[in-house]
Amino acid sequence: MTIRALAAQVGVSHMALYRHFDNRDDLVSELAEACFQQLAGRLGRAIAAGSDEPSRVLRRVIRAYVLYAVEHSAAYRLMFATGIPLGSRFEAVAGLGYDRILEVVQECLAAINPGTRSPAEQDRIATVACGMLHGLATLAIEGSIPKGRPVEALMDTATSLIISGLAERI
Repeated sequence: MTIRALAAQVGVSHMALYRHFDNRDDLVSELAEACFQQLAGRLGRAIAAGSDEPSRVLRRVIRAYVLYAVEHSAAYRLMFATGIPLGSRFEAVAGLGYDRILEVVQECLAAINPGTRSPAEQDRIATVACGMLHGLATLAIEGSIPKGRPVEALMDTATSLIISGLAERI
């Protein structure tokens, strides 16, 4: 998207955007940061809502993540677009969602299989969980999920796979 197209979409002149941002990269980075903050907030609310039983929390987090992508597909695509200049502030904000998922994976692990995984193993499991969620979210927003496979059922399958992976010693 060009600066002119973005300005037209929000109803301002393209020059008005340059009063707030030095260039397109600064604008895109700021927008992506705001989107990551929204996602992290949604994941935080999913963690805080309802039952504290870890597998239910994980299910809510997976649902919140994938539905955020589906409901805000343009924002989600922007968050993971290549070519966004990554400064330390952006990386910190982008890590908020990952940190929420790591927190839930650690809680699930503590409940399912306590004391069996090192912090490095927990981090690897959380990274794989993030990859699984990102893949599912991307398939959903691109319309690439085959007919007859509702995204709700796939979210449940993702939850089951992560929990069974946590229960096993890999």
